[in-house]
Amino acid sequence: MSKLTETEMEEILKTEISLELLEVDAGIYEFHFDGKMSIGISYEQAGLETDHTVYTFNLFVNSEYINISGYYDSIYDAVKILTDEWNMAVDEYGDD
Repeated sequence: MSKLTETEMEEILKTEISLELLEVDAGIYEFHFDGKMSIGISYEQAGLETDHTVYTFNLFVNSEYINISGYYDSIYDAVKILTDEWNMAVDEYGDD
């Protein structure tokens, strides 16, 4: 498992997610597999009485689900937090 820069994370988001394939409230799409880690994205309705949709992210490490806090109108709004969380997970779980 390798640490990533924000530039690398942005490139991963550009090239490894097919946004047109994501459906609202259809669950998690898992992508970018690196050893025992991967990233997940879901496209969700922001609230019960709204048409506003947002992206949410999580990491999977050794079958453990790590939620990335926040809701994002654009996947690129999450680059910094995704990079930070990914790199912390590499530090914590990299030698397991």
